[in-house]
Amino acid sequence: SLTGFWESAGAPPQGGVSWDPKGLYDPASQRFFVTSCDSLDTHDLMIGVSKTSDPTDGWWGFRLDVDPNDEHKIDYPQIGVDAEGVYITAIYQSKALERQVATLVVVLPKADLLAPTPSIANATVFIRDVLGDVGATPHPAINLDGGAGAVPMLSGREVVVGALAASRIGGTVEAPVIEDQTYISVPPVP
Repeated sequence: SLTGFWESAGAPPQGGVSWDPKGLYDPASQRFFVTSCDSLDTHDLMIGVSKTSDPTDGWWGFRLDVDPNDEHKIDYPQIGVDAEGVYITAIYQSKALERQVATLVVVLPKADLLAPTPSIANATVFIRDVLGDVGATPHPAINLDGGAGAVPMLSGREVVVGALAASRIGGTVEAPVIEDQTYISVPPVP
């Protein structure tokens, strides 16, 4: 089970429940990276990295508290990677309103996750207005050619009908910034 996976990785879900797993293999680092949502109560972000290129050799697991006041929950995480970082986005919902109020963007230095004792201590967390600069459900790019630089994000759910929202994570993985979004026109299906 997914809960059993996180328990064996050393990060058991707080409420005993985990859902929405996403993962990818990064050939540059020869590691797998995964994420999922944690618990019906705390809604922490779960982050995992395989110990080797063989996913059956064990995992390091982490829980990132993205809402210390527990007023929000996360859902629908997405994961991207490049030579320098691992990037995770998710829907950020108000528990009281039961609707999305923001978008979560997390930037993790890949070197920290690949260290002999991996860490998420240098993670940068952005909580962005859902109608703001990243759109509602952005997906970070997966760059498997070993390159680095600004990480594109594309969101298909946006207030502008007939357009996709394109934004980027710029700066460095140690000091990331969210760059302004632009819109890409999408013609209607005939």
